[in-house]
Amino acid sequence: MGIQLVKILLDTHVFLWMVQNAGRVPVALKEELEDPANDIFYSAVLSWEIATKRAKGKLHFSGSPARIADRIGLIHLPMTAEHCEYASELHPHHSDPFDRLLVAQTQIEGLVLATVDRLMVRYGIRLLTV
Repeated sequence: MGIQLVKILLDTHVFLWMVQNAGRVPVALKEELEDPANDIFYSAVLSWEIATKRAKGKLHFSGSPARIADRIGLIHLPMTAEHCEYASELHPHHSDPFDRLLVAQTQIEGLVLATVDRLMVRYGIRLLTV
């Protein structure tokens, strides 16, 4: 995508790969994430999902994901009432509330979602799929 600014929102899997296993990030996506012309966003939704899965014992992640996002230079995107209301009105292609919120944020904020989840294509949002 080169010279044109792309505003990319990370889904949880992509964020976890970036910070825990960079070798899993596909080359084409890595190029987009490292392109200084692009803005890379970290949603508060990721903190909520990581904390929830960690508390249930489904995910090993130490430290604060938000602080790690700060350290690697990601732009924080808060979760707003508008995002929540929009997510609640989405077609139920996806039952995961975290993913539905990411779809809402992508749509409302005019972002491109970097995701491994192929179900997201059903929402007609802009995607960087891996």
